[in-house]
Amino acid sequence: MILKIKFLIIKIIYRILQKKLLLSKSNFYINLDKNENNFLVEDKFIEPDIEGKLTLQTARYLKKGWYFFGVMHNGDNRNSILRLEVSKFFSQRRPAFPNKRRWRIIRKNKNSKILFHLTQLRNPIQINEIWIIRIPDYFAWFKIKNRLIKSTSRKYVNSQSNKQIWKKYNAIFVNQIKQHKIFTYLDWIKLIEQPIIEDNFNFCKIKNQINDNFVVLNQLKKENNKNWILIKRENVVISKNFKNIIRWLDFQKKDIEILYGDEDHISNENIRYNPIFKSSWNRELFWSDAHFSSHWIINSNLWNEILDKNLSITEFDFDKIVFIIISKIIENKKEFNIKHIPFITCHRLENFYTSFSKNKSNIHLIELNKHLKKNFKNKYKSIIRNQNHDFINWSTPKNLFLSIIIPTKDKVNILNKCIRSIKKYNSGSDIEIIIVNNKSVEDKTIKYLDQFKKEGTDKITHRVINFNKKFNYSAINNYGVRISNGNTILLVNNDVEFLSNDWDIHLASNANRDDIGCVGAKLIFDNKTIQHAGVVLGIGGIAGHSHKYFSYKSEGYFGRLKKIQEYSAVTGACLCITKSKWNQIGGLDEINLAVNYSDVDLCLKARQINLRNIYLPQVLAIHHESKTRGTPKGETYIQWKKEYKYMKKRWRNYLKDDPFYSPYLSQNEENWSISMNQKNLSLR
Repeated sequence: MILKIKFLIIKIIYRILQKKLLLSKSNFYINLDKNENNFLVEDKFIEPDIEGKLTLQTARYLKKGWYFFGVMHNGDNRNSILRLEVSKFFSQRRPAFPNKRRWRIIRKNKNSKILFHLTQLRNPIQINEIWIIRIPDYFAWFKIKNRLIKSTSRKYVNSQSNKQIWKKYNAIFVNQIKQHKIFTYLDWIKLIEQPIIEDNFNFCKIKNQINDNFVVLNQLKKENNKNWILIKRENVVISKNFKNIIRWLDFQKKDIEILYGDEDHISNENIRYNPIFKSSWNRELFWSDAHFSSHWIINSNLWNEILDKNLSITEFDFDKIVFIIISKIIENKKEFNIKHIPFITCHRLENFYTSFSKNKSNIHLIELNKHLKKNFKNKYKSIIRNQNHDFINWSTPKNLFLSIIIPTKDKVNILNKCIRSIKKYNSGSDIEIIIVNNKSVEDKTIKYLDQFKKEGTDKITHRVINFNKKFNYSAINNYGVRISNGNTILLVNNDVEFLSNDWDIHLASNANRDDIGCVGAKLIFDNKTIQHAGVVLGIGGIAGHSHKYFSYKSEGYFGRLKKIQEYSAVTGACLCITKSKWNQIGGLDEINLAVNYSDVDLCLKARQINLRNIYLPQVLAIHHESKTRGTPKGETYIQWKKEYKYMKKRWRNYLKDDPFYSPYLSQNEENWSISMNQKNLSLR
């Protein structure tokens, strides 16, 4: 109630102080003043311009003096920067990350309008508030000095002149901005793509002056004179480097049947933007995403064979041909021959998506249905389309018995939320809930666990077992699995609360597919931002969570947040696997990874025996406590460091290049931003 009153008061104050702001998504100086009615409307999502920028200007002149400037916005722009032009010769900046008010003292030396830019925007932005509050001199200096004291000392600040203090204050924000600089796609083209061309393709030009070894086809025609066939969707153009890409491919001398490349978009003015840096072959994502690739490069021998053996194909249909080829490769167990070249091979035109009609989308769905029936007839049930996303339903074993392992120590309130959500949203599967009590001491916990044991039913049995040793996350879960009766295991943290119906069927049906290892869910923080949506190797040295802090409603990087797909790993906070596969892998490593990274280790061991780990966006849960974890200190830090080093040594080669990520995406951030690290061009 207090929070609601506080929120209401802030809104009232904001309305009183609110100023009209002119908005421009392109060139401010040319366009803004021509449209005086183009005012900012708060709480509406706005698309940034092609350079990832949004520009605003106060509609009226502001008097010279000191101002308290604040901005709050929502969206998935984790590295946004605010730049304020208070005069033609001086601008002031600061990071302006989402979901919190960001404040800055600004000084105006004369009466003028204020121009400000929000930059490094990669996604639509929802501006909730922009505050411009005039403040007296003494209050401005009070805030500036206090800010500086936090990073220096009171003694130091008192020894400086006001001019020096103002300079140091601005320097704080400049340093913060340097840490969060995002390189643009144009930077990447110049600094990364161009050297790749020079290092790889110029060599091909010198060594290989023969005619082009590929043909672009949009008809059913056999090809005996070229090695490669390119098929593509409408409104897609091939890169000017495509000939050299094919020549480079001929030098690889690898057994390649079919491959695809990265893509970007190109404007009517021939400006390239929005690159789609792709995963290596990701079967689950291919099924989920009709736009997985707008083009395919096919070995001509395979192409001719497909035409010979599929006489029922009477006309060229992109989706039908691609599914026939992929089906044949899956049938022959040769998916390792589907390759990805991490280089921009094609550009999507501005009308690419609008031309992709509902009819074409349905064709993709029809062909996907045929493909799954043919290749997975014993497991596949149906496809459900929900808000333009396709979710595949798989059959569950008739004798499905799900054992849910929940380690806990006190914290009855969050444990109770977890238990209640399990019961509320499950589909009626046979379940046993096993609470592994790790030395709880509170009376209310003991009473709760005693009562819990008595409340089981025939469909949902309750068990409590004690683990009276030192906390060891891996050992606790291994113990729970050993004494469990289920044929399918679900590891769940005690601070996880399910929010979606039928979570048990989605997780268990996928876990029981023959070639699936670990299955994970979409986990969100209390503020409805993403905590986990798959694990990306290499981020932060070992692994990071995909799309962390994005809105849970966001599409993510080209829709990947809402698509079923393969990842190298998923979090153990909600991880489903069959008991037989768990035993085959050997469970969690309780010797080397007692506390950290054992879930990632488990998933990588699953991959070693050719099992796939997948993320299910349709399974949604809150992970309550995880956001409050701080930086490890003392013994906790020593433990983490030891396990960090073990993972580095054990999985060094895996951590260098996550196949389900891209070498051109950041390994410092979890937001899918562009990386400027130089990479050697190689097929994946």
